[in-house]
Amino acid sequence: MARQMNDLERSSLKAFNEQLENSFGLKAIPISGEDVNGMTWYSINKNGRPTGDQIRAFNRTEAVDIWNKLIMP
Repeated sequence: MARQMNDLERSSLKAFNEQLENSFGLKAIPISGEDVNGMTWYSINKNGRPTGDQIRAFNRTEAVDIWNKLIMP
């Protein structure tokens, strides 16, 4: 007999799925060359589609991290 998930399990699973989607679905694509400070503008794509957001960062990983902190709740 299968048991039902409680509210904590449901919310944990939902949070995990969102984190999983965001970690694999986000990609930073460079759209400019490196400036004198060593930074590049990146376009953020989610699941292969542009989000319309552009982030200035030192590398792709940092651009995705910044996007997650600024855009995602």
